[in-house]
Amino acid sequence: MKFAVAITAVAALFAPQVLAGCYDGQSTIPFTLYWVAKQGTTDVDNNGNTLHLSGDKTHPIKSKGQTIAMVDKNTFEKSVMEGTCLLEDGRLINLNSPPNDFFTLDRGITPYGVGYDTNIPLIPFVSIATNDMSHGQKVYVKELDGKKLPNGRIHNGCLRKDDDSWSFGSCHIDWFVLSYDNYVVFNTLEKVHATIQDCEILDYITPSVKLWALLGKGKGGPLSFKQSNKHNSTAANPKSTNTNTKTKKGSKPLPKNVKIKGAPQNCRNDNDCSGRSCCHPDKKMCTMDAKICF
Repeated sequence: MKFAVAITAVAALFAPQVLAGCYDGQSTIPFTLYWVAKQGTTDVDNNGNTLHLSGDKTHPIKSKGQTIAMVDKNTFEKSVMEGTCLLEDGRLINLNSPPNDFFTLDRGITPYGVGYDTNIPLIPFVSIATNDMSHGQKVYVKELDGKKLPNGRIHNGCLRKDDDSWSFGSCHIDWFVLSYDNYVVFNTLEKVHATIQDCEILDYITPSVKLWALLGKGKGGPLSFKQSNKHNSTAANPKSTNTNTKTKKGSKPLPKNVKIKGAPQNCRNDNDCSGRSCCHPDKKMCTMDAKICF
């Protein structure tokens, strides 16, 4: 994209000031959630409307031109829009390039989703997407410390940057909670206090988490994945696209003033968008619509 080098240089120049101002434990920053769409379940669209990922399987999911699965219209559109979907047979697919070129994740390496690189796994209740700290950086979120998770585990507030986001800028944390059901439970925190520190990453993977993720089913891969406290940040090849969906809790609609990962972003031109997205000439919002961008 035009001016990418210049923008990167400017961002690097101001990064220390951004970090000091946002993650000092005193300032409050926006806090949103994201998860993996799952075929056969209930989810929401980017406006907070209920979306059932089921129905007649009329839409092909393709990889390098070959059909690898047939899904319903909502599941297909959600897969393209968010970039990742857990199919009912246990395969976890990730968008390689729109409008319909996916690849199947190796669930022995990335059982719950892929982060900023193809061998960086997203870890439920641990991984975050943010744009103004180093990959693998740990951060302590005060409001999560002592919180009981839906699977019964108690969180200690320690999170780690395993992902990036194209839909918001700096001073924003997006927390990976795996499923829409977990989002419904946890959509109460809209702003948090965060401090960059070398905190202890805990393991929140339980049998219920593995069951939801269909690990061990069919082509879904083994149950042998174990989280490591060591973070591998040595990978060389950037991943093709980010995973995920975003929103905020329960029966109420999404707050209008909260940007969510994967949601349309206002723009003036293509330079305001990132990744594979571009600025829709009429709607003035970032889009990944292949008819517009390619």
